[in-house]
Order: sequence, then structure tokens, then C-alpha cells
Amino acid sequence: MKKGQYALSLAGRGKGRIYAVTEVNDGEYLLIADGGQRAQSKPKRKKIRHLRFLDGCADLPCTDRELRAQIAAFEARVKAGGDLS
Repeated sequence: MKKGQYALSLAGRGKGRIYAVTEVNDGEYLLIADGGQRAQSKPKRKKIRHLRFLDGCADLPCTDRELRAQIAAFEARVKAGGDLS
């Protein structure tokens, strides 16, 4: 896992949503954001075990609008390919 990597939430209110890792801490938590419900200025603290890391990275730093667009483009590519690996 690295900064900017996409992750699928497996638990909690955001279950099924794709986020980008905004900060990697030395522990069991990461900070994630999606640019919409979770802005980069106020990222969500999430346990690593509640995330599935995906093949793809967002270009950080960027604005929340750009992050939303990057995540939407990634979701569209995944849906076209049919796999969330």
C-alpha cells in the first residue's frame, strides 16, 4: 500500500466505495479520501483490514474535484474490465 493507491472499503458506512489512500501510518490505520463525502482536508481513518487494495493509483496531490474524476475514471475502467483486482 502506498499513497494514492485505490482501496475498496469492505466494512462500515462506506462499504463498497472506492477511496484513495492519502496517508500511510505505521500501524493498523490509514487515512483515505474520495473527494466527495470524504474530502482530502478531512480524510477518514480506516483500519487496513477493512480495505482491499486495488491495482491503480491516483495522482496526488490534487484537488477534491480531480480526485473524484480520477476515482470515477478508475471505476469505469474496472466495470469495463469486470474485475476489481
